[in-house]
Amino acid sequence: MLYTHPHADHLNGIDDLRAFCYVKQGAVVLYGNAFTMDNITSRFGYALQPPSKVWDKPVLLPEVVDGPFEHDGLSITPIPLQHGSWPCLGWRIGNAAWLTDLSHIPDESLALLQGLDVLFLDCLNMDGYPSHLGFHQSLEWAARIGARRTVLIHMIHRLEYHALSALCPPGVEVGYDGLRVQL
Repeated sequence: MLYTHPHADHLNGIDDLRAFCYVKQGAVVLYGNAFTMDNITSRFGYALQPPSKVWDKPVLLPEVVDGPFEHDGLSITPIPLQHGSWPCLGWRIGNAAWLTDLSHIPDESLALLQGLDVLFLDCLNMDGYPSHLGFHQSLEWAARIGARRTVLIHMIHRLEYHALSALCPPGVEVGYDGLRVQL
């Protein structure tokens, strides 16, 4: 599991990982920055224990990452971001990157985002927000990153798909549930 940050909407389904542990008969590795892994450890300590004979809880192994790593032969690069005052991560796998829940991309992270085919990018609402990108900010970051295709994600319910799509320049589109992206 690749974690971006410790907000409840990203962590509170952690108990559902139990089913994966049961099928695998082993632990699920969690990857994230120290800030997020410390939060998981304090909130979900019961899930960091050895398994019981009946797999009645998830069994998780938190791993703090601060640079590229491999998991099952796949190269994964954490992308340091800011989510308001919180340090968070985006993730790059191959030529695709997932950047949700962010308000700023540090210059050193921009270098990690070059040559993308697909960029999934935070776009909470039309206006800026202290911990998220607004539509125009998302377009500015999309232009700076220069991915072949940018998909706007993590939008509030007030953004209507067709109206927002009509405002998108070529190469930028609005994400939706069920969207399939060929990589």
